[in-house]
Amino acid sequence: MSLWYIIVAFVFFASILIAKNTKKKKKNLPPGPPRLPIIGNLHQLGSKPHRSMFKLSEKYGSLMSLKFGNVSTVVASTPETVNDVLKKFDVDCCSRPYMTYAARITYNLNDLAYSPYSKYWREVRKLTVLELYTAKRVKSFRHIREEEVASLVDFIEQSASLEKSINLNQKLLRLSGSVICRVGFGITLEGSKLENTYEEVMQGTMEVLGSFAAADSFPVIGKIIDRIMGLHSKCEKVFKLIDTFFDQAIKHHLEDESKDDIIDLLLKMERGEIGLGEFQLTRNHTKGILLNLLIAGVETSGHTVTWVMTHLITNPRVLKKAQTEVRRVIKNKEDITEEDIERLESIKDDIIDLLLKMERGEIGLGEFQLTRNHTKGILLNLLIAGVETSGHTVTWVMTHLITNPRVLKKAQAEVRRVIKNKDDITEEDIERLEYLKMVIKETLRINPLVPLLIPREASKDLKIGGYDIPKKTWIHVNVWAIHRNPNVWKDPEAFIPERFMDSKIDYTGLNFELLPFGSGRRICPGMGIGMSLVHLTLINLLYRFDWKLPKGINVEDVDLEELYGLACPKKVPLQLIPILTKWT
Repeated sequence: MSLWYIIVAFVFFASILIAKNTKKKKKNLPPGPPRLPIIGNLHQLGSKPHRSMFKLSEKYGSLMSLKFGNVSTVVASTPETVNDVLKKFDVDCCSRPYMTYAARITYNLNDLAYSPYSKYWREVRKLTVLELYTAKRVKSFRHIREEEVASLVDFIEQSASLEKSINLNQKLLRLSGSVICRVGFGITLEGSKLENTYEEVMQGTMEVLGSFAAADSFPVIGKIIDRIMGLHSKCEKVFKLIDTFFDQAIKHHLEDESKDDIIDLLLKMERGEIGLGEFQLTRNHTKGILLNLLIAGVETSGHTVTWVMTHLITNPRVLKKAQTEVRRVIKNKEDITEEDIERLESIKDDIIDLLLKMERGEIGLGEFQLTRNHTKGILLNLLIAGVETSGHTVTWVMTHLITNPRVLKKAQAEVRRVIKNKDDITEEDIERLEYLKMVIKETLRINPLVPLLIPREASKDLKIGGYDIPKKTWIHVNVWAIHRNPNVWKDPEAFIPERFMDSKIDYTGLNFELLPFGSGRRICPGMGIGMSLVHLTLINLLYRFDWKLPKGINVEDVDLEELYGLACPKKVPLQLIPILTKWT
């Protein structure tokens, strides 16, 4: 009998202990859709996760729980919840989770964009803010942007004389790629290791970095799944092409000591000539940083202009107003330059030169020592930030302009009224092109460069919006959902640049209603580099040319669908016929 009492007592107290622990461990997580065994909510992502998550958030709320295999995730989809993530709890939400293929592409996270929040990340962030992406440095490369835009204008003039349509996607991506290769690497795209594979490498990189890899959700079997699905081989192919290109650029700078650009700065850090505190920059760090530069520049300029032109051509009223503004600002100038956009001071060094100086220790970075791997990681960031961002942004701008003839006509009218007969289009002119700035903002709203920001990771247990966010939870910010929120934007699916009239909302990360470049500690540092090219390119395209669709193609026929990746370019290339217009 005594044994029986002991057993009963043991079971009783064990039950109390289990119940107590269960209650203690139970979390008040944000609501979310039901999950399937093992895979969780992976089946609900679809081919365009930003759109799928938006639809789910409409049912389950602004802060939503999802499970991707072993990964616990929350998705923030309104300005209020994003304010908590990117501002109120920024320091606790600004780290990055480990992502298998991002780690490979970025030289084991030796970059800025994907590196976890750490002392190394803070030192590299300081480097980009104080050395690589300053207004002075952007200004110092103005002549390169002007030369490359002038070359594009010459090509378009030849096409206009023959009444031939041009593939704007391709030309604008090449433009931003040419600019960033000269600015960041001190070499031309033509003749480089990326000359024949450039578009393939950029798109492949975006697909790899934007993928929901099985290896991240299922640590063992996931890698096998990724190999079967081809993600692993695509990652390796892209990495080898980019790495060969970086080696070529770095070798070029090491052999030519007269150069002094951003790669040189990173190499100086590798050699310890510029201190980085207790850290040693490696070649992979350098390549990772350069990749961020390359991708961000193309995404911003090329695709944005394409989308703007698409919407202008389908909105004649807006096109006329925009052209009037541009022509008023530019007036009778023969040459349009970046001074028509904004005034910046100039300096000489380009990016590789600065990094090489840091490797050699000529530029101090505290206790950190830049190595060759660090240099490559940073170069990777520059590649991403400088090429993909600007290129896709310009493409989207041109697309929205061409599919909105009213907007196109209005924008062109403004440009031609403001520019008129000025000999040079300068960076200051953009400040007088109020409607064109509204067109760009509206394009970035409808087609944000990165619809799902790179995921963050909670560094400790948090309470956001009354819900528990456990440590190590992945946090997705759905910019696409914010930009299409009917409680924030009236008629969110419509392209209406006038919605920004008398509005202080901008894309610089201070307004959580519009976040194409993110916000907080992780805001895109290449924004200034990319947008300067967007402005200069658009003013030239609107001032010098009229635009029409090829024969047999109507506005309704222009495809507005995006491809999915880290950045979302236009799926179907934009073909337009330029018409040369001389304003006097």
